[in-house]
Amino acid sequence: MVAPGTAALIIASNPVSTALLAATLLGEPFGKRRAGGLLLGLAGVFIVIRYGIGSGAGASLAVHYWRSALLLLLAPLSWAGYTIIGKSLPADCNRLDASLAQLVIGSAPLAFFFTPSLGHTLMTHPLALWSSLYLGLLCTLFGFAAWLWALGRLSATQTAA
Repeated sequence: MVAPGTAALIIASNPVSTALLAATLLGEPFGKRRAGGLLLGLAGVFIVIRYGIGSGAGASLAVHYWRSALLLLLAPLSWAGYTIIGKSLPADCNRLDASLAQLVIGSAPLAFFFTPSLGHTLMTHPLALWSSLYLGLLCTLFGFAAWLWALGRLSATQTAA
C-alpha cells in the first residue's frame, strides 16, 4: 500500500511523463533547462517512491510497496498519453466535439454496469441525477474540452506543467 501523500506526489509527476513523450513522439524541443528539470523531477519521483511519505519504517523496501508505486505511475503515464493524442488533433478540430466523442466512446463500456436500480436512483433522487450531470458535463466534458483547447495553443509540456 502506498501512503496518500506519496501517491499524490507520484501522480504529480505528470509533467515529467508528458515532457518525455512529447519530446519522443511529437519532437518538441528538449533543451538543457528542460532536461535538467526533467532529471530533477525524476529524481524527486524516485526519492518519493523509495523513501515514501508516512509509509512507515521499511515499508518502501517491500516488494508490494514497489509494485503498488509503479502501478500508480501508470496514471500520469496514461494522462501524458492522452495529452499527446490531444496535441495530435488537427488544428481546425472542434475541441468540444472531440471531447464529446471521447466521452461517449470512453463511457460506452460503462453501459454494461447500468442496472434498473441505478436508473431508479437517478430518477427518484434529484441530487444524484444533478450530481451525475455536474460531473459528466461540467467537470468531464468541459474540463477535457478546456484541456484540448489549451493543447491547441500551447506545447504538450507547457499544458501539462
